[in-house]
Amino acid sequence: HKYKIVNIFSYVCKFCEVKSMFWERFYELCIEKGSKPNPIASELGLSSAVLTKWKKGESYPNGEILIAIAKYFDCSIDYLVGLTDSRKSFEHKISVSDKLILEKLHSLTQEDQDEIFYMLNYKYNKVKGKETEKSSLFTKQRNDLLA
Repeated sequence: HKYKIVNIFSYVCKFCEVKSMFWERFYELCIEKGSKPNPIASELGLSSAVLTKWKKGESYPNGEILIAIAKYFDCSIDYLVGLTDSRKSFEHKISVSDKLILEKLHSLTQEDQDEIFYMLNYKYNKVKGKETEKSSLFTKQRNDLLA
């Protein structure tokens, strides 16, 4: 029973940290927008009473509201709740050309995907092998000069 109590306590503490981090991030994003939380909450259709509960840690926004807030501030929900310090989700880090490659790859059969992956690994190892050979040759030449 002692183990269960520790786990529950740990979960509750983590949830409290998330609620606290959410308010800090929400407030910080409001200020960066040149506003205070109340006008932004109003724009999002939220009452000042809701904000007061968030600030005191008595309440936490549900998923629908988190999504609306994340869209409003153009950041990820993970950022809002403190799971990451990166404001954008991973999707924003993928270039357009990388997305196109992934879309094409996913449109193929698993067999074709495996073949492309095999060819990619072959080419990668060939290129990296050459770099390693060049690095080794340079190191050998440098050591010969120093000897």
